[in-house]
Amino acid sequence: FLSLGEAGAVLFAMIFRNWRVFQLVVSSSMILPWCLWFILPESPRWLIARGKYDEARAEVEKAALKNKVKLSSDIFLFEYGEDQDSCPQYAMEDLFRTSQLKITLTMFVCWPVILLLYFGLTLSAD
Repeated sequence: FLSLGEAGAVLFAMIFRNWRVFQLVVSSSMILPWCLWFILPESPRWLIARGKYDEARAEVEKAALKNKVKLSSDIFLFEYGEDQDSCPQYAMEDLFRTSQLKITLTMFVCWPVILLLYFGLTLSAD
């Protein structure tokens, strides 16, 4: 998606020659995703993962009603919080444990190098 974003920026720059108009148009393109934040419902999977079981049930029932599907009666038969203890909770310090340190350091180096190389090749292309 990085190259599509660069190509889109170039197309907008060709259409809108004034940099202020260009900046306004590119910035205003983010209004649609911002509006979708308030329109789209939360994912039931995310709600269940956060412990919001009643909201998840309401979202699934609303989707079933809209799709004209009859839900089975045992779809929500589970103990609330039954697997909360079995799911490991990760934190930032887990990236620096001995088992993960090699991968973490490799990613810290490779990610910026690859992006800088990509941008350098893109900007130097004639």
